Amino acid sequence: MNSLESGDGISPRDEAPLEAAAEAAGREAEPSDPESREPAPVTSRRGVAAILVATIGFGFATLMPPLVGLPVFIERLDPTGKAGSLGLAFGLAAIALLIFTPIFGALSDHTSGPLGMRRPGLIGGTLVVCAGLLVQGLAPSTGLLLFGVVIMSIGQATFVGSYAALVPDQVTPTWRGRVLGLQSLTYVLAGVSAAFAGARLLDHQLALFAVGGLIMLVTTAVAAVLLRDHVMEQGAEHDRLALGSLLDGFRYNPKSAPNFSWVWLSRFVMTLGYTFGGFSIYFMTDELGVTEAELPALISLSVLVNLLGTVAGTLFGGFLSDRLSRLPKLVIFVSLIFAAGGLFAASSSSIPTFMIALGAIAFATGSFLPIDGALVMAVLPGTRAETGRYMSIIAIAGDLPRAVGPLVVSGIIALSAVFSLGGYRLLYVVLAIITLAGGIVVRNVRIPSEAVETGDGGAPARVSSELPGLSGAEATLPIA
Repeated sequence: MNSLESGDGISPRDEAPLEAAAEAAGREAEPSDPESREPAPVTSRRGVAAILVATIGFGFATLMPPLVGLPVFIERLDPTGKAGSLGLAFGLAAIALLIFTPIFGALSDHTSGPLGMRRPGLIGGTLVVCAGLLVQGLAPSTGLLLFGVVIMSIGQATFVGSYAALVPDQVTPTWRGRVLGLQSLTYVLAGVSAAFAGARLLDHQLALFAVGGLIMLVTTAVAAVLLRDHVMEQGAEHDRLALGSLLDGFRYNPKSAPNFSWVWLSRFVMTLGYTFGGFSIYFMTDELGVTEAELPALISLSVLVNLLGTVAGTLFGGFLSDRLSRLPKLVIFVSLIFAAGGLFAASSSSIPTFMIALGAIAFATGSFLPIDGALVMAVLPGTRAETGRYMSIIAIAGDLPRAVGPLVVSGIIALSAVFSLGGYRLLYVVLAIITLAGGIVVRNVRIPSEAVETGDGGAPARVSSELPGLSGAEATLPIA
C-alpha cells in the first residue's frame, strides 16, 4: 500500500487460523510465502502520531540521565571511581532492560481488556520511569542514585515491551522505513533537547531529573488518547497469562529463523561497539584537559554536533531504508563510517577535531537506527500475535551489550591506568574495530522476496500533510 488510509485503526482480521498454523510449526518459522503471514495493518495516521508523541517524552525522560545527569552527578559523588560507577550504572540499567523487556513484551502480546494490548504497558511504564527519576533527583549518594537507575530501567522495560510493537501494529510495511526514520529523528531531537536542558540544570539535581518525568507523563497521556489499540477478545487462547506465556518471551531457536538471527547478532555487535563511545565527557576532561567550568558549554556544543550529525544520518538512513534488498550493504557502509569516526576520535588532540569525530559517529548512529529497524521488520518471524515477543527479543540485542559494554569499559580503563594502554583513547579504537565487525555480520542476511515491495513501479508516493513531520498541503516521498 503506497498511501495512508483515512481509517484511524487497524483493520479487523480473523487471527485464529494463522495462530493455529504458527503453533503447529513451533511458532518460530520465518515467513516463506506471503500467505503465511497475517495481512499487513492499514497505516493509521493517529497511530503514527501516537508513536511520535510517545517518543518525545520517552526520549526526553530516559536520555537525560545517561547524557548529562549520571556522568556529572556521579563525578561529584565519586570523583575517584567515576568511570567504574558510571559503568556500573549503565550496566545495571541494561541488565534490568535485558531481563524485563522480554517479559513485558510477552505480557503485551497477551493483554486483554478495554484499554487494548499496548496502552497498559505504555501507561504503567511511564509511572515507573517517573518514580525512578524522582529517586535519582533526590539521591544523596551513589548507591541511591544507582537504585533509582534500576527502577527507571524497569519502567523503561515495561514501556518498551508495548512501544516496540507499535510500528508493526500500526504501519503497513511500505511505510515502516519512513515512520522509523521519523521515529528515530524524534527520539534524537528529544534526547538533544534533554541534553541542552540538562546542561543548564547542573546545579539543580531534582529539577534535572524530574523535568523529563513530567514531560513523559504528558506525552504518554496524549499518545494513549490518540492510539487506536487492538483490543483482544476475552477468553482468547493467547490471552492467558500463565508462567509459560511469560517464558515464551525468552524462548527462541536461532536456527529456526536464520535471517532474524543474523540481524540480531549484527545489532548486538554494533551496539556493543558504540557503547564504548559513551564516555565522551570523561574523554574531554581527562584527555583534552577540559575544566569543570568549561564543561557546560562544551556539553552544549557536543549536543549540537550530535544533533546535526544524527539528524543528517537519520534522514539519510530513513530515505534509504525502504530499499529493502540493499539494507545489508547499507549496514556495512554505516559500519565503515563508525570505524572512521572512532579512529579519528582516538587520535584527537583538540576539541575541534574531537567534535568532528563525534559528528561522524553521530551520523553513523542516526543512519543505523532506521536502516537496522527496517531490516528487522523485513525478516521478522512469527505472526502478529507474536510481534511484541519478537520485538522484545531483538531489543535484547541492544540491551545486552549495554549491560556488558560499560563493565568492559571500566576494566579497560583500570588496565590502562596500570599499563598505559591509552586511557579513553583506546575506547574509540575498540569502537572502530567492533562496529566494523558488526557490519560484516549482515553479509549473511537474505531479505525474503515477499518483503521487498516497490510500490507503484517505483513512482513517488504522495501522502497527506497530516503525517507528522511534513509541511505544506502535500509532500512527495520517493519509494524504493
